[in-house]
Amino acid sequence: MRCNMTAKEYLYQLKDIDDLINSNQEEVDRLRALATNISVTYSDEPHGSGTSDKVGNTVVKIADLENEINDLIDELIDLKRESISIIKQIKGIRERTILIKRYINNKTLEQSAVEMGISYTWTKQLHGIALLEFDKLMKVSVRK
Repeated sequence: MRCNMTAKEYLYQLKDIDDLINSNQEEVDRLRALATNISVTYSDEPHGSGTSDKVGNTVVKIADLENEINDLIDELIDLKRESISIIKQIKGIRERTILIKRYINNKTLEQSAVEMGISYTWTKQLHGIALLEFDKLMKVSVRK
């Protein structure tokens, strides 16, 4: 799969998976809040167990989402491990640092430039060089 991807596409998977984890976690939080707000009303008249069904359904949805989150976390960890192993092979320390900051730590190039004490323009150039080298290394590791 990754042999058809560019380095940037491959590395952006990290952010996409992280965003999906966060979105799913927000949904879990929303469902938990909803479940705690479901109120039970008592009356003498018999009726279906609608409230317990709502709570049960919500609990099932929460459990399903939490399982999906755990699967995504496993996928993210594996992808980060693989990405870092490729990044470590890049010769230039600044190029490695930029890729780690940008894709592993989810920082912008602007933030990376400030933290590294270099200009944004130079950071963009180094980022481009790093992506080219990552792409070559990624394609070599696919052939192995």
